[in-house]
Amino acid sequence: MSRQTLFTAMFCIIIQFLPFTVFAQTSIDRDLFGIKLGSTQKEIQSSFKITEKEDTMLVFFKKLGLDAEYDKAKAEHKMKNMKFFQVSLNKRLPAFLRSADIHLINDSLYQIGLHSSEEYAKKTSVSDFLKPYIKKYGVPQTKTYEDSQTFFWLDNQTKLEIAISPKIINVFLYDLSGYEKSKDEKQKLNDYKNEIVSISKNIESQAANLFLDLNSKMQEMQLDKMLQPITLASKQKRSHFAKALMTLLVHIQETEKKIFELLDSVEQKIGSFKLSQQEIDAALFEYKKGRVKVDICFRKYFDIQKQAVFKTLEIYDFLNEKEGLFFLDEGQLTFLKDSDLAAYRSFIIEVQSLVNQELQAKMEMQNISKMK
Repeated sequence: MSRQTLFTAMFCIIIQFLPFTVFAQTSIDRDLFGIKLGSTQKEIQSSFKITEKEDTMLVFFKKLGLDAEYDKAKAEHKMKNMKFFQVSLNKRLPAFLRSADIHLINDSLYQIGLHSSEEYAKKTSVSDFLKPYIKKYGVPQTKTYEDSQTFFWLDNQTKLEIAISPKIINVFLYDLSGYEKSKDEKQKLNDYKNEIVSISKNIESQAANLFLDLNSKMQEMQLDKMLQPITLASKQKRSHFAKALMTLLVHIQETEKKIFELLDSVEQKIGSFKLSQQEIDAALFEYKKGRVKVDICFRKYFDIQKQAVFKTLEIYDFLNEKEGLFFLDEGQLTFLKDSDLAAYRSFIIEVQSLVNQELQAKMEMQNISKMK
């Protein structure tokens, strides 16, 4: 078996780092039409009716059938304890709105989104909409896209962003202290990542040694000779290799057990990290999700190995029953009855099928190791 790692891919998806924001020195109002950054869910509900929904990004991924992106974003939201709510429109909010939403992280409001109707966007000029914000905060930073423009103002705590297109005007207010991790938290996550890399390398080394040991035992038993015609024609040699195969079966089962014990031990190691329970739960969720394909490939590989042992023993049993009804002729087994020859050929075809399945299983395992 290739020594390529089969584990690193499971770990590289566990840690997600938050983006870094460069701050300007403009004081931004943290209250947007009565919705205040940093508020708790309960505080918001005292003034607005809110309904928890799936984040618009998750809805977008699901609609496009981007399952991998959906799973990754959902796990990230769970790790960061992020919640998304739609805000029911009321008299406190501008009449031109079509919808409003908020994001909370650890029960603290860190993003507000207000979205205009298409009718309002079409009849409102960019300069007219921006005028009160420019008067209050000064000239904004700007990004221009093919069919829209984004204007934003920053201070060391808050970001105000206005995205304008012919069909919609979006106003976003971000609490950067809630959106960014502190230096200590970033260092903690970096230590966490390094620990995971260390665990994956350790498991890779131990697993590789287990497989090398199993392959070494196979070579010592000279199992490449167990289905050669000269072996099959000899009752004594069949008996010798039958005992060797039973010993091999024990080695296969022991190796399989140790491999899965290694995989199971990772959950205990992750559980011992000095992280919040939510971060640990999210890491375990990602690890278990990543393990699904790995478990299937490993079990498939070991099952094929065991089936090959049993099928070879079945061939030996068949030949023991037919002793005296076949002989070795020019390096090939020759049977006195056509029906016995047909049965023997059927056995050989089944063994060849298992060989092909083993090669396919190894390829699948190596493909998983290449996933990043």
